[in-house]
Amino acid sequence: MSDVSEARKALVEQVAADIAAGKPFFWESGIINGGRPKNLTREGESANYHGGNRMRLAYQAMRMGYKDNRWATYKQAQSIGAQVKKGEKATVVEYYQFEREIWKKNEKTGKKEPVYETDPETGEKKIKKVRLDPPLVKRSLVFNAEQMENVPPLPEFERPVEPLNEKMERMIANSEASIHHDQHHQNFYTVSTDEIHLVSREEFKTDAYYYATAAHEIAHSTGHESRLNREFGGQATDTYAREELRAELTSMFLHQEYGISFDKQHYDNHAAYLKSWANALRKNPDELFRAAHDAEKAADYIKTNMIEKTMDKEKVQTQAVQTERLAVVTEERPAEEKGVSPVLAARISKIRAAKKAQQQEASAKQKPVARKRTVKMAPKKEAGKSRSLSR
Repeated sequence: MSDVSEARKALVEQVAADIAAGKPFFWESGIINGGRPKNLTREGESANYHGGNRMRLAYQAMRMGYKDNRWATYKQAQSIGAQVKKGEKATVVEYYQFEREIWKKNEKTGKKEPVYETDPETGEKKIKKVRLDPPLVKRSLVFNAEQMENVPPLPEFERPVEPLNEKMERMIANSEASIHHDQHHQNFYTVSTDEIHLVSREEFKTDAYYYATAAHEIAHSTGHESRLNREFGGQATDTYAREELRAELTSMFLHQEYGISFDKQHYDNHAAYLKSWANALRKNPDELFRAAHDAEKAADYIKTNMIEKTMDKEKVQTQAVQTERLAVVTEERPAEEKGVSPVLAARISKIRAAKKAQQQEASAKQKPVARKRTVKMAPKKEAGKSRSLSR
């Protein structure tokens, strides 16, 4: 068995053991508080870890309690003046080489030289490459920044202000599958109608739980044939379990990206699925990494087509009207007495406070204003004319 296969199997065994012991699967990961895993020595998009590496590092951060989201190899750490602490253990990450440059021996010089070809689009010469199938898999060992000394301080992470999160609200408003808050005890996505059905928003105890649930169902919707075209199966099938794993990892990636943590209620609600995942993963450790690969595709699709997309004005207005109406409905007594969640109650209170402030401001501006009035005076005999006075 290769080093990569052994590392995958070890990770799956850890995940399965944690699930069997009733431990949460990613929802309390410390790395979520610092954003997605990044390379300590790089900047921008190139610093991000992807797919299985992203999942693996998030899981390791959760197990070890790391709050820093930065990672690097031993040599990379040394290159910036940092030093891995003595006795620290590394985490395996994988890299795939899908192409290889073609080099041939020059009969005259005896040295290997690259084989060039002309790019049909640009007309420029470039080194010819051959596609590797299967790809060449390499592994690398990385350490978390908290395992090092002399590390640059972690930039302060700005967590989105609760109770509203602009990115998650935009994702929900721009969902390509229609969302209906018409349920009482369950949340689900129906692929045949391309519809998401959720319980009413005010029934969720926290915004975090609502966002996690909505993200999970929207993740399912990315598998529709008009989007990423994944296979859906009936309950109690391996296909169904795989899709649930993809959706949960997608939800985790989104919350990791935008700084919203899962809560225990979300984990408890998916406990049954977790056990079925554990059994499936033990049979095939590679399944966890395939799921992570698909989940990143789903997360990227949601990010590009829903979160980063300009929010539909009509939907924004509809959301505003619904919240305004709820504020009116609960006007007679505190929102908490009507069964509204504390988070939503706080939102309603803010709306009322804003309205009251606007009314007070408008009232303060309504001071008596002198009006100009033209009064026609009786003509003076000596002038024989009339004149206007402003008063």
